[in-house]
Order: sequence, then C-alpha cells, then structure tokens
Amino acid sequence: MTDLNTKAENYAAEKTNDLIAKAIAQAYADGYRDGYKDCEAERPVILNDSSNEYVDLGLPSGTLWASDYEREKGSTIYTSYEKAFKLSIPTKEQVQELFDFCLWEKIRGQRGSSCNICFGPNGKSIEFDVTGYKIPEPVNSIEGYYWNTWFWIKDHREGIEKPAINIIGLGQGKRGEFKTLTPGLLLPLRLVKTK
Repeated sequence: MTDLNTKAENYAAEKTNDLIAKAIAQAYADGYRDGYKDCEAERPVILNDSSNEYVDLGLPSGTLWASDYEREKGSTIYTSYEKAFKLSIPTKEQVQELFDFCLWEKIRGQRGSSCNICFGPNGKSIEFDVTGYKIPEPVNSIEGYYWNTWFWIKDHREGIEKPAINIIGLGQGKRGEFKTLTPGLLLPLRLVKTK
C-alpha cells in the first residue's frame, strides 16, 4: 500500500505542477495582452503611413523639418497637445530659428489654399499650408482654416494652456505669433529632428 500512496503523491504533485504551470502561463499571457492594450490606448498618434521626409534648411542648430504636416489617408492629422507632446514636435526656439534665418513668402499652396513657404539659408524650402484648428466637441469643426497656420510647439513648463504657433501676417516683417491655447483644441502635427 505504501507503493500506491507514493505513486498517488507523485501523480498529485505532477498534476499540481502542470496546473500551476498552466495557470501561470495563462496569467502571463493575459497580463501581456492587457499591457499591450493599455500601451496601445496611450499611443499618441499612429504615424504608420507617414511619408514625410525631413528637409535640411541649413539652419545653425542642424534642425531638420518635416516636409509636410503628418497626414493619414491624405488628410492632415489634428491632435491634442497631450498626444503631440509625446512626439518630436518643434520647440519655440526651433520655430524662432525659422523666423530669424529663413525668408518667407505667401503663395498659393499645392492643395490650392493659401500657403507660407519658408526658404532656408541653403535655398531649400518647406511649405506651411493654412490649417486652422479643430474644436472637437460638440461640433468637430475646423476654425480659421482660410487664414491661420497652426501647430503645437513643445514646452516643458507647467500650466493649463499649452504653447502653439500661428504663422500669419508675413508682411511688415511679422512672421508669426506664439500663443497659448486650451489643450482641448486639436492642432496639426509638424515634426522635427536633429542631424
């Protein structure tokens, strides 16, 4: 009978180990999936179809500017400051460098609307189409689309309102206005990177 008891104990231990191993494996898989879903929910913006190239305008800082706004299926992506901040949006200093070292001209853009073109010291250029900004609730409409070129800029200071640039009034030496906006507004994404 001792032999049967030993066999029963070994069998029980083996089955218990299998059950515990399966339970741990399932808990691991469930945790992985839940973590992935949480991460996916926090992803700022999906830029999978971004075809933007970065242009070296010959700026002293070496900043490269995206050739266009980020787009999805041909449409400009509008996003909140919170999501834009997690991406490589320009700082106030990088925008100011555009104003200080580049020549600006207002033209008719590739998409038929008014456009500001920025010529760098090396002669290369990028365009800033008018974009306006979106009011998400309750109307989900674009405001100031015919005359304002908005995008978020990065700033690490705390505060309720968040920094943005509005490129306007290119006559009389005026290049743009640095503003603070409510973070609930949605602005286009213009990205930068350094060499």
